Amino acid sequence: MMPISLLVPKPGPRATLGQLWATIAAEILMQWRRWGFWLAFPLAGSLVALIYIQNAIDMQNNGVLLTQRFALDMAGIVNLFTFLNTYYSTVLYALIASLLVADRLPRDRQLGMLELQRAAPFGHGVYVLGKFLGNYIAILVPAFLSYLICGSILVWLGLSTDIFCKLALAFTLVFLPASAVTVALTLLCSSLFPLRVVQIGFPLLWLDATISLFDWPTISRTIFNPAGRYVYPVFFPTSSVGKAISDHPLVMAQLNIVILWLTASISLIVLYISLHYQARRSAGN
Repeated sequence: MMPISLLVPKPGPRATLGQLWATIAAEILMQWRRWGFWLAFPLAGSLVALIYIQNAIDMQNNGVLLTQRFALDMAGIVNLFTFLNTYYSTVLYALIASLLVADRLPRDRQLGMLELQRAAPFGHGVYVLGKFLGNYIAILVPAFLSYLICGSILVWLGLSTDIFCKLALAFTLVFLPASAVTVALTLLCSSLFPLRVVQIGFPLLWLDATISLFDWPTISRTIFNPAGRYVYPVFFPTSSVGKAISDHPLVMAQLNIVILWLTASISLIVLYISLHYQARRSAGN
């Protein structure tokens, strides 16, 4: 009979990285095998495309009137369409991501994966990081493809090829931190609250954080805004997007991005602590 020590990998850098990669790959495949995953993202992308394609056609047919109305040159028009694509993509794709990620931890709990993880020598740290990175990458791939398609359509409709650079910058500064916050917070909430509460509550929280209605106090009006409220006036300025919110717009934009990444990191740390505490409590019972 083979010794147990040969069946269980010993802790070490290579074994830890192997376990991390296995967790990431499993999460990516689990998401990409869902028919709802490939149905939801194209539908959301189509909605976003309808918004800016119609605006691009209007610009093409009434370019002079549009330029005079909004006082925009070609660079300003490129910034405007960068804003339209990134803002609506951030709002819609993050909503979809929260619904797709919400059941990952509960499903592992039902299948006994958490118990297997507790018995593994790598601990919850590798599990949490792999869970996050796997879902994060799975969501970023269709989103990035959507950005490429959007840029190609806009260039075909007459916009400058600079739109690709602008979309890449917006993807980096706005979409990446917003998606990280979405995935990390959803995983954390799903470890603490019932699944239905997370599936209903987090989308409502996200809408409050990204949409400003009337003069109501919302998260979107604070430095925690994940939809780029502080970023667009600095890096993609146009008269129709809005003026800088503070007297130090660049500092506020940088602070906003840092806070979003910190929020995602802290959420993962709290998730690790939560799973560790739940494991100890289960072992005590």
